[in-house]
Amino acid sequence: MAHPDQPRLPLDRAESAATARRRSPATERAYQRDWADFTAWCETRRLQPLPAEPDTIVDYLEDQLALGHKPATIARRAAAIGALHGDAGHINPCTAAEVRATLQAIKARGSEPRPIAPLTVDELRRMVTTCNPATLIGARDAALLLVGFAGGYSRSELVAIDVDDLDRTPGGDLTIAGDTPRRLAAGSQPLTCPIRALDHWLDLARIDSGPVFRPISRQNTVIPSRLSDRGVARVVARTAERAGLPPNRHFAAHSLRAGFIHAALAAGVPERAIAHHTGLAPAGSALTGYARRTGKSTPTGPIDVGL
Repeated sequence: MAHPDQPRLPLDRAESAATARRRSPATERAYQRDWADFTAWCETRRLQPLPAEPDTIVDYLEDQLALGHKPATIARRAAAIGALHGDAGHINPCTAAEVRATLQAIKARGSEPRPIAPLTVDELRRMVTTCNPATLIGARDAALLLVGFAGGYSRSELVAIDVDDLDRTPGGDLTIAGDTPRRLAAGSQPLTCPIRALDHWLDLARIDSGPVFRPISRQNTVIPSRLSDRGVARVVARTAERAGLPPNRHFAAHSLRAGFIHAALAAGVPERAIAHHTGLAPAGSALTGYARRTGKSTPTGPIDVGL
């Protein structure tokens, strides 16, 4: 689908071919490599590469920065995406305002990644307070934040949760299946109880099968697809800003997982229990490097970090 501000006006194919021929062989080879990288990225996320939505390209470019690519490399990859769209007779989606703004921000920030700040329980509570539970986006964001924190989830694990993975225990706990199953306990405070927040979101969104966390359209409807892992980062950044958390601290999706680990360590939870809960290798002081454990596991008891 073309960007709404850019009606699709296919280029003349002869003109497109002539434009491609004007590129040098070295540029053409670089563009083909960049296009292959972009299409492979789209494939793993079930996104359409041609024609691509501007939001898809924004996600891709930001992931490129997170992987440590230089701004010049990222700019070339955007140019390649635009060029291949033109070759195929589509409007260049990289001319959309959000893509241009992303490229400008990447150029300004440079390739050095900023350290991600772990969330504290108090900061998480302040973020959840900004989520209006009467709205779809507010209910989803609160559930996403609380389940992500209580489970010590990575963003890819969090968005992979399906309704069929949820299992209620007789004692009121919630077990969530996966490569590393989690067992979540009800929170002591209704506002920050991950199970109540999750139940409220599923009920309000009328989700009874498939992905638990989903995008919400601008028309305020639930889209029947899986939320992207970049979507988790957006929720964290947006709610942290609304909560007035320090702008000099970088909050991202990993802030949930890191925050849980820090909170559990501060509460005196043994490292081995934290490692088992989060799927990390227990070796090393304070889970050094957050090395991932291999193999399947069974859920441990829930870990209380004060939610």
